[in-house]
Amino acid sequence: MKVKEKDIWRYGINDIEQILFEKALTKRRFNHLWQYVIDEQNIICSIKIIGSNKGKKTAGPDGMTFNDMMKLDIENVIKEIKNRLFGSKQGKARCVMIPKSNGKMRPLGITNLYDRIAQQCVKNILEPILEAQFNPESFGFRKNRNAQECMSYVATTLQYNNEGHIYDCDLKEYFDTVQIDKVLDKLKLNHNIHDLAFLKCIKRLMWIDLKQPKEKYKGIGLRQGTILGPILANVMFHDFELRLHEINDFKRDNGREIIQNPNIHKNHAKNYKRGREYYFNWLQERRVVKIIRYADDFVFISKGKYDIYDAIMMFEDWCKENGLEINEDKTKLIPIQGDTELEFLGFKYRKTNSSKPNSFIISVKDQKKLWKETKSRLEWCLWKGNIDYFIVYVRGIFNYYTICTNLTWLISRIQILLLKKMCRRRSDVKIDIVRNPHVSFMVNGQLLDLWEMRQHSVKSTREYMYEVHKLWEPNQTKYKGLEWVNYFFENRMNTGRNSSNIIYIPSLLNQQKKEPILDIEYLCMDPQEIHIHHKIPLSRDGTDSYSNLIMLNKTSHKFVHDVNLKLKDLPAYINLKQLNKYRKLCGYEVLK
Repeated sequence: MKVKEKDIWRYGINDIEQILFEKALTKRRFNHLWQYVIDEQNIICSIKIIGSNKGKKTAGPDGMTFNDMMKLDIENVIKEIKNRLFGSKQGKARCVMIPKSNGKMRPLGITNLYDRIAQQCVKNILEPILEAQFNPESFGFRKNRNAQECMSYVATTLQYNNEGHIYDCDLKEYFDTVQIDKVLDKLKLNHNIHDLAFLKCIKRLMWIDLKQPKEKYKGIGLRQGTILGPILANVMFHDFELRLHEINDFKRDNGREIIQNPNIHKNHAKNYKRGREYYFNWLQERRVVKIIRYADDFVFISKGKYDIYDAIMMFEDWCKENGLEINEDKTKLIPIQGDTELEFLGFKYRKTNSSKPNSFIISVKDQKKLWKETKSRLEWCLWKGNIDYFIVYVRGIFNYYTICTNLTWLISRIQILLLKKMCRRRSDVKIDIVRNPHVSFMVNGQLLDLWEMRQHSVKSTREYMYEVHKLWEPNQTKYKGLEWVNYFFENRMNTGRNSSNIIYIPSLLNQQKKEPILDIEYLCMDPQEIHIHHKIPLSRDGTDSYSNLIMLNKTSHKFVHDVNLKLKDLPAYINLKQLNKYRKLCGYEVLK
């Protein structure tokens, strides 16, 4: 059974996550997390999450896959997972070397299935605490965040910084040099996690010996490929982001250092006093140095020259304290000018010379290299007759470079290559042209429509920037949703007879967004007018499960259960199709 992480509430974990998230917002001390980790509901939820991942078919050193584990008794499986959590059995991993883009090899540790489930049990409890405190400008290894949104946020930030500097930094072997003991110290200091049993469990799960090659692990490095590795790497970097707030909050004693900044008087005021007041007001509204990070790749963006130098010096001192090293070959300071170019996460940001203000282009970093890989992959797939593999590969390219505006050249080149292959009339590959509505190809009986991929996966830069800007700038809808839910719970006695099911309100609000019959967003409605409706009534063997519940407006709920209702009595704005759907499930007459 495939389970998404956003559907964790179905297995009883979402309530615990909500409690931990709210406590973390108030910066409370956590002393009793171990009881949540070893709870059987948490273990079963972790099993289902691991079973929904693609890596469930990958076996560890013991050779066991997820299908093999499902043949065992569930009680024995839970007992084995608890042994890994308590440390009765030491975990092991096999080392697999993966090639990097620069020609080097990256070590990947693949652990046993039981160790992966044990790490997922810890992650379910640790993640809501950290998400409540992490920087919103951190995009790597977090839910509902990706590299496209990170690059879009960089572009929107550079629109408002026409003058200043960009510090593009890269750390040398970041994951292999992080010390676990220092990460656990950061969890205590920055996140108030003081449960010793919980912290020791994290250390045990990450203290994994590699089977090949034989080497002793000394507590340095987060094994890539593990479930807890990425989230612990974010914990380490979050410590520096907290230190950076000292610059952003402008806690300086030397007043002359403020006055010497050349950005104070520039285009702001005529006299000294007024310019200084404007500068203080500007500092209160927006940050001086902005850090935008995706895992260990990050950039500093600032208008003030001295401010970014202070941030760089602070970052170098922080790296020395924690045993990290800056890769000087890939680190550079870029001045923001009219022809600024920034290469980040495989994208290239470039300002244009257009007459429109703040116009820019986001393109692929290395087009020639991408075309060579695509061409060799296509030729290999045509030779083997496995076009499905190539379709998946091309769709992955379009999904990753979805905010780029220069992918039409890739489509045209692939079409030209297919036309050349078609002209050769090879016996093992049959290629036909289909013109509906664009030029597509039938390769060995399978449709390859590149323009459809482009149309469904790629948005214009302006549309994507608008969505990202609306998402990551201070969003009032999120806070409005929290206020709406709080108001609902405070007045829960007036929400209908089935008030015992109100625990599902946050999940229903997150999943449905709109009332189906009135087609109005729930956040725009009065919570006092919301009723919880059973799709299949309890009198007809319905259940109180989440899948059988839906939130309806008071008026819509009345129309669904009205036996004597007629079509002429309905208002014009009612969605008749949805109304008949729920009336039919209740066994009432359908309106025509």
